[in-house]
Amino acid sequence: MPKRFNYKKLVKDCESWVQSRSGVQDDLDVIEKLTATASTEGECRVLGATLSYMAIWYAHEGVLSVAQGKPEGWAELRRSAHHFFWHIRISCRSYDRLKNKFSACFTPTLSRIAECGLPCMALGSWEEADWLARRLFQSRSDGSIGPWEWPLAVPRLIIALHRYFEGRTDVDDLELGVYKSVFEHWDDPGKLQKTLLELADYHVDNIRGLTKTRVGEFGDSPVNIFPAELVAIRRVRERLGLETPAIDHPLMQTPFADPPRDIPLEPDDLLDRALAKVRTFIPDL
Repeated sequence: MPKRFNYKKLVKDCESWVQSRSGVQDDLDVIEKLTATASTEGECRVLGATLSYMAIWYAHEGVLSVAQGKPEGWAELRRSAHHFFWHIRISCRSYDRLKNKFSACFTPTLSRIAECGLPCMALGSWEEADWLARRLFQSRSDGSIGPWEWPLAVPRLIIALHRYFEGRTDVDDLELGVYKSVFEHWDDPGKLQKTLLELADYHVDNIRGLTKTRVGEFGDSPVNIFPAELVAIRRVRERLGLETPAIDHPLMQTPFADPPRDIPLEPDDLLDRALAKVRTFIPDL
């Protein structure tokens, strides 16, 4: 049995993080400054990294709002995934342009990609999810994301769900681990339901900070409290015209288990201007 899912503790930890955070305006000021003054590709990578800091802030804000019953929290969570996506994309496209790949020390890790890719799928950011899934697979040969030696199942799940969404069922090359049975039982609702219960247990067992797990694939807000992988499986199946069996599990008995199907991405002038600056140095962004 997994450790008890301590929903209240996760919400309280998130609230404590927000209350202790004092540098949000500093991050916004850095983005504003670099948007105006960045003169090198390296400074654009710093700009991208600062977008990721804002993504973390939006994630915590979104978690608190959803926990408090505020629908706008979902827009904050999608905004978080969107900012994180652009940080990853800037890093990868800058990596592509390096002549000496071994000098790169700024490429994103598999765990960080997973914390972005699954929320994108779960919250309807399909274009971003498509790019991330393709880039994940590409990175297995070009090293732009890694290290693939890490025994993480979630990044493989992103690739597999993307393939199924495209109508492909060839996933045997992906070392899916605990998620392998999702695709083995894709067309068997009874066995799939049992599999989803096991995956909910896996999520709870891998919330970093609540357990002593070595891997901790669901380490930070929002994916520690938001079962994005289970929602992503359901969303992909919905788009393929398939129903997904419900499961009775504490992880799925919170406001985070059923996000709206239509979450608009609100305009963000500062982000738009930041990306316009980056494109002056990375035109193929």
